[in-house]
Amino acid sequence: MTYYDLKFTDAVRRANEHEYALLKDRVVETGKVTFKYPHYFEVNDTKDIKNYVDWCIKKDLLVQDKKGNLF
Repeated sequence: MTYYDLKFTDAVRRANEHEYALLKDRVVETGKVTFKYPHYFEVNDTKDIKNYVDWCIKKDLLVQDKKGNLF
C-alpha cells in the first residue's frame, strides 16, 4: 500500500488500523520477577571503578556543572 496521497497523521492512522497493527487484547502480561544480583560476582576491591571514573573525567565523558549535576 502506498500512502503518498495522505498527510502523515492520516497515513499513521491507516497503518495502525491495518491488520498488522498491535491489538491490546493480544498483549500477554507475565509475572514480574525482582532482579537479584548474584553475590559471587561481587568483589571487595573497587580500584577498577575508581580508575574508570578517573578515565571518564580525563576524557571529558563525565563532567559536573555549577549546580552539582553530573553529565
